[in-house]
Amino acid sequence: MNQKNRTMKIAANVLMLLVFSLLAVSFVQAASLHAPSAVPEKIAFLFSVDLPQSTFSHTQVFYDNKLIVTAQFTGSVAVDPANGKFVLAAFTSQENGTTTLYISYIEKQKGIHPIKIIVYDNTTILEEINESIEATEEFSSGNNSMLLAQINQLEASLDDLQTEIDSLNTNFGSIESSTQQTVQQTTQELNADLEGALNEINSIKSLLEGANKTGSISLIQQSVLQERLDVLEENTQTLNVKLELIENQVESQKQKIVSMLEKENGGFETGFFSLDSSGALLGGVIIVMLIVGVWFFRTKKTVIK
Repeated sequence: MNQKNRTMKIAANVLMLLVFSLLAVSFVQAASLHAPSAVPEKIAFLFSVDLPQSTFSHTQVFYDNKLIVTAQFTGSVAVDPANGKFVLAAFTSQENGTTTLYISYIEKQKGIHPIKIIVYDNTTILEEINESIEATEEFSSGNNSMLLAQINQLEASLDDLQTEIDSLNTNFGSIESSTQQTVQQTTQELNADLEGALNEINSIKSLLEGANKTGSISLIQQSVLQERLDVLEENTQTLNVKLELIENQVESQKQKIVSMLEKENGGFETGFFSLDSSGALLGGVIIVMLIVGVWFFRTKKTVIK
């Protein structure tokens, strides 16, 4: 019986040791690779490796199955002299207790390129990570022209919008003061949004002009520019809706004021003046005076005869 209890106790201790070992391993941060899935051909890009927090001797980085960078546990980094000619920079940085290896690399050929990370403890491999990056073709001049045409059309729409806003600001005289404040505030917001849209257009045009000179914009960057243009077009449509609403509000106020003036000047029209309710008595007096004058003139003429 004692032998059985002793055996069970040993088994329990071994099991507990295994559990603690597994928990300890789970809390050790492994290495991880952060890289884009696709990059432009002939353009530099950046990828990084979070080095493990556990003890290791060194980490090697392979690109296209060739060693390009070796990072030591101490944080020092060495670029391979034979295969690292396209490595622009390689360095480590520590943040929140994590050491990260950054590598800036320029890809010269489109296609699929494997990246491999191997973490060593001297000669023993502790960990291995395998990923791949796709290098896409360069930006085409045809797509460039298409984007420029879209930009020009968008600029024309924004110019029309600016003209309408300026025209709206000149019609304040016929609107009551409370509406004037609303219109002014809204047009200020419209002008701010418009300025932001124009700045974004100038930014995109600068990128495209640079692409014309260097041919260095990729299809990925073209897609990003296209998304920015689509957002700009949506914003322009929103600006037009806002402007239409405020124009309708101004027109409504104008009609209201015209209607009020018509009521104040209501009555009947003559060839010389309008007689409203407040001027009816004066009009009657004038008519009576005219009748008396005619009667007096006729009476005087009869007496002379």
